[in-house]
This record gives sequence, structure tokens and C-alpha cells, in this order.
Amino acid sequence: MKSKINAKSKLFFVFATFFLAVVSIGITSMQHHSGFQLIPGTIQESVVHSKINLNGNAQLSTFFVGNMSDGSAGNPYIMENFEINAGGTGSAIYIRNTNKHIIIQNCIVRGSGIMIFSAGIFLYNCTNVIIRWNTATQNGNALQATSSG
Repeated sequence: MKSKINAKSKLFFVFATFFLAVVSIGITSMQHHSGFQLIPGTIQESVVHSKINLNGNAQLSTFFVGNMSDGSAGNPYIMENFEINAGGTGSAIYIRNTNKHIIIQNCIVRGSGIMIFSAGIFLYNCTNVIIRWNTATQNGNALQATSSG
């Protein structure tokens, strides 16, 4: 009986060692896979922000004043690392009537309403907007783009 337990323990140990080695190799290969790179220290904490409601290029310029960008293709406005709760009505981020270049990234938007013109991120009559790497939860719509190209 003791030899069966000892054999089972050895088998478990060998299997566990093999499993950990495979997982370790997989993580190492993911770090060096083309198109995917883990860079230590790049995760940034979100900043809690109130709802964002911007209408037109002038309001965008005011919102982004001081961030060294001008909304051009080569120097777009970057909205990032915000955590916004819409509180059950409206949109967390609502941008309209602009042709400025904007990147919305790494934001968490939640709690939008379910009515028309409500979404985690809502764009109306906008061009040149890139939306990437965001999280949308508890929204009627995660993203809505109307009259936007």
C-alpha cells in the first residue's frame, strides 16, 4: 500500500513539474510573440471622471487644453484611463459635431441609460475618432455612432 501511495506521489510530482514547465514556456513565448509584448510597468490606474459631454471643436480644444495636442492627424487628442459611471442615464462619453482626430483608449464606461442617445461611448456627427482597448459594462449600448464616419 505504501508503495502505491509513493508511486502516486511521484507521478503527481512529475506531472505537476511538466505542467509548470509548459506554462512557463508558453508565457515566455507570449512575451516575445510578434504583435504582442508584455512591457513591465505599463498598466496605468484609471482616474474616476464625471460624464464627458463635448459638442464641437471648440469644446474639444478646451477639454484637452494643456495636453500638448491639437486634434490633428499627426497629433490627435487622446482620452485615456478614465473610469466613468453614467449613473443610469445618458452616456458616459458623448462627443458630437467634430472632425478633430481623437483616440479614446483604456477607458471604463458603465451605467449608461437605455434611451436614444445613450451609450457607454456615443458619437454623433463625428469623423476621425479611434476607439480601442476600452471596457463597457452595464450599458444599454456599449458604443453608438450616428451620422459619423
